Amino acid sequence: MTSISIPNGVTSIEAQAFFGCSGLESITVGNGNANYDSRENCNALIETETNTLITGCKNTVIPNSVTSIGNYAFAVCTGLTSISIPNSVTSIAKYAFIGCSDLESITVENGNANYDSRENCNALIETETNTLITGCKNTVIPNSITSIGNYAFYGCTSLTSIDIPNSVTTVGNYAFYGCKSLTSVISLIEEPFMINEDVFCVYNFDTEDIEFTSATLYVPAGTKTKYESTPAWNKFKNIVEGTENNVESATTNITAKEAERYNVSGQRISSPQKGINIVKMSDGTTKKVMCK
Repeated sequence: MTSISIPNGVTSIEAQAFFGCSGLESITVGNGNANYDSRENCNALIETETNTLITGCKNTVIPNSVTSIGNYAFAVCTGLTSISIPNSVTSIAKYAFIGCSDLESITVENGNANYDSRENCNALIETETNTLITGCKNTVIPNSITSIGNYAFYGCTSLTSIDIPNSVTTVGNYAFYGCKSLTSVISLIEEPFMINEDVFCVYNFDTEDIEFTSATLYVPAGTKTKYESTPAWNKFKNIVEGTENNVESATTNITAKEAERYNVSGQRISSPQKGINIVKMSDGTTKKVMCK
């Protein structure tokens, strides 16, 4: 299904009516429908009375009048590559963007009272709790984040590497479930805490089994023993220890040299800057480096 057209006579649409319609490109509602609309040609299905976006698609532009994004509104929308949340949105359901595997960019308009995408991090953050609730392949987790929410990166099949800062104290269930391209998890957490085994699991379609990720876990110097004794960090088959500043470089071929360096905004810089730097190596790989 690539398009939905709701006629005026429709007065009730049940929850998740269009769940899993990953190829949707167009959503329209007939003018004069009393309960639903697709205002401003937004390519979304909106419940008029509550200003809640209940179904979106790859071409949705969220209107400034929308105050809520409903449960599973963009779930499994595999063609969706970017999300822009306006100031008006005060509520986002926990599964609103689950399974959006091709997401590359997430932004929240400055001034939103409840959500932000601080430091151009390409993530959706609940401001009050400092919880990252939706991430994508280009997410750089800020040092101010204390929690990675349930399903935050669920089904993000294009994610290859993630850095988890020391500020994180909880990682929710299924946070990185299904991230089948993940090759490295760089944890700067010095005192590892218990996580559920489902956090880093993937589904093997060949064997029809749920397996723990094959990614390598890179940890700060002196913490390997702690990780090896902490569920479910101890499920990683390969745990590599290093100092905080070379945890990232351990993922790169030792013969490779730095070729270019960028800040988190994508601007090229000539020398290390405070915060997270993106470093492109001579062998074509990239790494994220925390500079103090």
